[in-house]
Amino acid sequence: MDIREHEHVPIEMEKLADSLSGKLETLPPLSKECSIYRVPEPKRCLHPSHYTSQMVSIGPFHRGKEELKAMEEHKRRYLKCFLQRTKVRMARFLAFIKDREVELRNCYVEIIHNLQSDEFVTMVLVDAVFLIEFFLRYYKHKLITDDDRIFRKPELYYVIRYDFYLLENQLPLFILGDLFNLANTATYDDLC
Repeated sequence: MDIREHEHVPIEMEKLADSLSGKLETLPPLSKECSIYRVPEPKRCLHPSHYTSQMVSIGPFHRGKEELKAMEEHKRRYLKCFLQRTKVRMARFLAFIKDREVELRNCYVEIIHNLQSDEFVTMVLVDAVFLIEFFLRYYKHKLITDDDRIFRKPELYYVIRYDFYLLENQLPLFILGDLFNLANTATYDDLC
């Protein structure tokens, strides 16, 4: 007989143990699709500017930061141009992303608690289309409009491009390809 099983334990500790056991039972499973990580804090502290977006937030980790909000209007302008060219309804893109929401969320190292479903789906659409449109304009200069403040200001373009390389400033790559292909099924010639 194990003596530890018969030790007297205060009732408060039994309640605390039950509470903790309940939390252990409700832990979500870890995803095998995890591919987007955070920079470890000790590394970030050494060179914060090497790991921090300067102009644009892509994905959920830095969304809403005051110093990055100015670019949100440009992202929406790119979305507007993209939607006008593709002629795919915005609701179709949103539904497409919504169907993949769990898979998208599983790509991040942390559970994204700060974004409800609609916010998350909207963020993915705006950020993904911004990336797609950015690269389309880079390769197809005819898509650059006269009022494009990113490509008409080379210094801005280079800072934004650098932000795309940052570890925490990412979307899962598959959604970019899927949205591009969805748009391409509508009007390939107009898109590219």
